[in-house]
Amino acid sequence: MCKSMEKKTETEKNRGRIEKRIAFIVSEIGWMQEKEGWEGLKCIGALHTEFEGKGAKSNE
Repeated sequence: MCKSMEKKTETEKNRGRIEKRIAFIVSEIGWMQEKEGWEGLKCIGALHTEFEGKGAKSNE
């Protein structure tokens, strides 16, 4: 699997709630079985978002 993953976090107040976004990026993709089907692929990433407002929390 990969040895390192880059991570960036950003938090802001938007529409009366606090939004926290965490982006993950991996450029070591040698383990990825189907990478040949993605011409020019250099990295993969994911975004996790957390919302907090009006006493409730959610994430996606």
